[in-house]
Amino acid sequence: MSSLVVDLKKDPRVKIYSDLLRKWNQAYNLTSIVDPNEILVKHFEDSLRLVSYLPKTGKVLDVGTGAGFPGIPLKMALPGLDVTLLDSKRKKILFCETVIRELKMDGIRAIQGRIEGLDCSSYDVIVSRATFKAEEFFKILAPFLGKNKKMLLMKGPSWEEEMKHLSLKVDVFPYTLSDGSQRVLLQLGASETISAKS
Repeated sequence: MSSLVVDLKKDPRVKIYSDLLRKWNQAYNLTSIVDPNEILVKHFEDSLRLVSYLPKTGKVLDVGTGAGFPGIPLKMALPGLDVTLLDSKRKKILFCETVIRELKMDGIRAIQGRIEGLDCSSYDVIVSRATFKAEEFFKILAPFLGKNKKMLLMKGPSWEEEMKHLSLKVDVFPYTLSDGSQRVLLQLGASETISAKS
């Protein structure tokens, strides 16, 4: 399980990150999840579900990273990755930069911007966690897919409704968090094509 990669109960980086999140959240609206146990499950455990779908090295772009999920936990678990965190809101980028600095992490950066204005062609994997509707995510990013590249979108139960207007075959990997929450990972590889249904 992913928790064996980063021990959520014992790894000091998890506590530092979680404490910073709750502290910053008192002044900034970074997350609606503030209970320490829920943070472990709904943020850390959920983010780490991606580990088995990622290479140990390569360039990863986390789109709409928010408070750094899943990008920062993935970097904690897979230190060989080169990770870029992208978000349009300055306060969230400032928070991510603070976490990166406090955890003394290298090979990871946070930049402010929107995906529409970024050249994504240099990234091996593009990930996003519930930031976009599935239709929007795949339409925007599918043109950047090349050989041996893929996109990973983490969603809740609404994913089927969001995909109904797309003629797109994606790999679907359902999973259940330790609190019983139902989630799904949508994976699109380089060979897939995308088009809107009429």
